[in-house]
Amino acid sequence: MTDTTGKIAPDEGREIDLVLAGTKPLAVIEKRKDPEQYARALQLSMDTATVIPQVGAEGLEVLVALDHAAIRSYHDALAMPAGDARTWCIGKCFGYSDESIAEFITNPPACDCSKCSAAKLVKNDDARRTQYHAK
Repeated sequence: MTDTTGKIAPDEGREIDLVLAGTKPLAVIEKRKDPEQYARALQLSMDTATVIPQVGAEGLEVLVALDHAAIRSYHDALAMPAGDARTWCIGKCFGYSDESIAEFITNPPACDCSKCSAAKLVKNDDARRTQYHAK
């Protein structure tokens, strides 16, 4: 298996295959980022996977999982207050390793999507708080 520690979207373009193989619990595919995979997800049979189209922060997206529990866990994580705990839970929903999630939290990637931006905002707020309290 390839090391994906700290990489942005290390499963990009392969999410559906990884979910169907049972090696990734959940995929969220945004139409604007990957229209081909988005269309493919919508074509999956209900016997194959749980597929839920929805409107996300950046437009149309589809959630793909083998069971409803993974999608419930993801929605529960999204409902948490912004912070490292929320980022950790979301990372686990996608099947990322503890090391990869820790790296993501410590060094947020140079990505402006809403999913990555939330982690950067928390890191910046923590830095400002530390700076303020050090005075």
